[in-house]
Amino acid sequence: MEALITRAQEYAHGRPRRYFAEIGEKLSRLRRAGRQREYLEDLGVYLERRALLHDDLDIEEVGKLRDDAEMAGHTVATRSGLLATILLRRSDPTETSILLDRLKTLDQASGVAGAIGFRYALAEFCDARLADDRDRLAALRQEIDRVPIRTRPWVPVECFLESAGLPVRPVPTQWLEPYNVVRRRWEEHLRAYLTRFGSKLS
Repeated sequence: MEALITRAQEYAHGRPRRYFAEIGEKLSRLRRAGRQREYLEDLGVYLERRALLHDDLDIEEVGKLRDDAEMAGHTVATRSGLLATILLRRSDPTETSILLDRLKTLDQASGVAGAIGFRYALAEFCDARLADDRDRLAALRQEIDRVPIRTRPWVPVECFLESAGLPVRPVPTQWLEPYNVVRRRWEEHLRAYLTRFGSKLS
């Protein structure tokens, strides 16, 4: 349990190395134990993080997760699969818009008082940022400011919006390192992601 907490804290602070070094063993253990729902959830998180931070994810791998998650009725894994698909940017704009709408609907159905979730926020930010659509980014910030509680997975989205000059309403957060250090790390991850698709952090 302590290792899980450490991995989660480090990832939120922009240091994903331990997460990627250790997640394969966890996925193997869950699969061997036949813990299918936990396996799908952790696999979904792994694929969405790979889609954002690495350039080595195959769309077929994400498609299989989405199919398996749909068959199992696993909403969290389905949402992760949608996020990973959007981040990979293999769809045309019309299909991406449909995927975003579906992700937003599932997030709102699962969230507090119909609020959006961090997966939709991340997908919408990345798509709008690559489209250089300032109006969508501003609208996203307004939606996030209405979210009653933002937990650790929101940190990258918050840092990304601040990098775009659109800081969100601060919420009480326990920072293990100075916020400016964490923000700079996530800005570097964002720069690498945008560069992959021919854009850059301005």
